[in-house]
Amino acid sequence: DEWVSSNQEGKYIFKGVPGKYIFKGVPIGTDYIMMVETSSDYLIKNISDISINNATTTMNITLTSSAEKIRGYIYKSDGKTGLSNVNIQVYSDSQDFQRFDIYTNTKGYYEVNGLPSSTDYVITAIPASDSGYAKDSVSDKKPGDDVNITLPTGGTITGVVQTAAGTKLENVFVTLTSDYLKITDEITRTDVNGLYAFYAMKSSPTSDYVVTIYPEDQGYPITERTGLNVDTNVDNPTSIDFSLTKGNQTTISGTVKNGETIATNVKVLIYNNGIRIGSVLVDANGAFEFTTLNSTSTYKLKFTTRDKTLNHYSAQDGSSVESIDNAYSFSTGSVVNFVY
Repeated sequence: DEWVSSNQEGKYIFKGVPGKYIFKGVPIGTDYIMMVETSSDYLIKNISDISINNATTTMNITLTSSAEKIRGYIYKSDGKTGLSNVNIQVYSDSQDFQRFDIYTNTKGYYEVNGLPSSTDYVITAIPASDSGYAKDSVSDKKPGDDVNITLPTGGTITGVVQTAAGTKLENVFVTLTSDYLKITDEITRTDVNGLYAFYAMKSSPTSDYVVTIYPEDQGYPITERTGLNVDTNVDNPTSIDFSLTKGNQTTISGTVKNGETIATNVKVLIYNNGIRIGSVLVDANGAFEFTTLNSTSTYKLKFTTRDKTLNHYSAQDGSSVESIDNAYSFSTGSVVNFVY
């Protein structure tokens, strides 16, 4: 009798006749996804949009042999000592392939098998939060490459988001960015105690980390802290707390950049319920501000130039979108740093 069981990691174990598998008691559905992975040198196979009905569904699977892998060592900052228990994440955009379940052994060694052929693999090494080291990535790798990564020392930026009365705010969207380190995709949310944390972060030579919180859905303004850095002493995390007051916020302000360059000669238009209610020109520093707004309303912003080379709206993160339908509705008190 062939059967399937699941181990503690949620992976399935196949027993019985070699090469045969069976799932029993599967609910009816049309969007099942199955991943086939072996301990041998075969490509991992992902099968999507599988339909299961009342009858028995038979699906035979042919695996493609693959003798190549990506392997290597993760070293401490001395470049010699292997670092254990580092999470290795592998991603290929062209192959729509990702794996997040690889860890280094006691010598810092890892290997990833069953990789489809591609030259755009990104290998990210994420050490334990208490290791004292920072995560790092290398890109444009292919199966067959030996990829060794030496991790710099790192630390933690953490804090609490709460009201002025001390009420902790849960599920607040928090971002961490650094222009110097080209960090743009660090995202988390606060927990039930209002706590957020970014672990294994590099130190910035220019102290240009920015922590931004987005509590608008709870009635508080978008708020940021700038000029921050990471203390690489693992016992001394950088603490950035936020104490928020609703008050009577009546402004929306921000800046405009063309890539990394401050933009001038840009007009900012503001809309309420689809109706344009005002406009301002950015100043010499690319800054703008709308005042005396209704604190109970939300507003959308459009950015335009005289020659119409720029004629876009702002998304929540300040990126550019073409349609007002896709534009974000900002609350008063928001700071919008628009980049196109």
